[in-house]
Amino acid sequence: MTKKWYYAHKGVQAGPVSSTELKKLADDGQLLPTDLVWKEGMSEWVPASKIRNLFSNSSCELGVDMVEQTTNEMIRLPRMYYIQVSLSIFACILSIIAIIIVSLYSTNLYSTKRLNHYDFTSPKAAVESIRKMEYKGDDIALKELYRLRRSKLLEEKWRTFTISKKHDFQDKIIFFVKYNQSGQPVHGIICLEQDLETKLWVPAELDYAEISKLNKELYNSIRVWMDKNVSSRHFYKPFTILEENISPEIK
Repeated sequence: MTKKWYYAHKGVQAGPVSSTELKKLADDGQLLPTDLVWKEGMSEWVPASKIRNLFSNSSCELGVDMVEQTTNEMIRLPRMYYIQVSLSIFACILSIIAIIIVSLYSTNLYSTKRLNHYDFTSPKAAVESIRKMEYKGDDIALKELYRLRRSKLLEEKWRTFTISKKHDFQDKIIFFVKYNQSGQPVHGIICLEQDLETKLWVPAELDYAEISKLNKELYNSIRVWMDKNVSSRHFYKPFTILEENISPEIK
């Protein structure tokens, strides 16, 4: 703890002040060599001239405390600086560790490590493994199996995905798309509309009953396109919408 100085100038006691402040008072002439000074640890008040380094011509053993105190005040700020730097480095290290942990978790999330506990080397073994996963409630393994299957289907879908044509309908754009899924060609409809607030094109649903009333040609084009599917209702969500809204003869 920094020691505080007290002084008496012209018969008036003042303080406490630090060593630096006491030195400044002496330099400014507000503290005279004949004034008395005291700090904790001293047995009595002594003339300021007895404090080493307080005045240019002062010399006394008491001056050792003055020098040590000033030195402590000089190094206090660097010490705080080093503490702040150390805390910043520690925070950065924690952030890096957190990023590594999240990365490892994400990697494991999409891995198939859990499936390695089951046998899928033959159709019979695969069936037994699936039943075992369901019986044990191994949801992680089931999700890994689902992701594995789904990733292959999506890869095939987007590798073969093409846009055959498009039509404008009111404020929407209707795309006639084609892709393969499980080796079978799939014909689908994708509808987009522009969000008025963000100006982004986002998925939208179509009212096929309204299309049949307002644009019979477009309605018939959708019907012909969808009739090319072997079993469209199993492949693409908009087909379900189509099935719910159009007239029975199209089914």
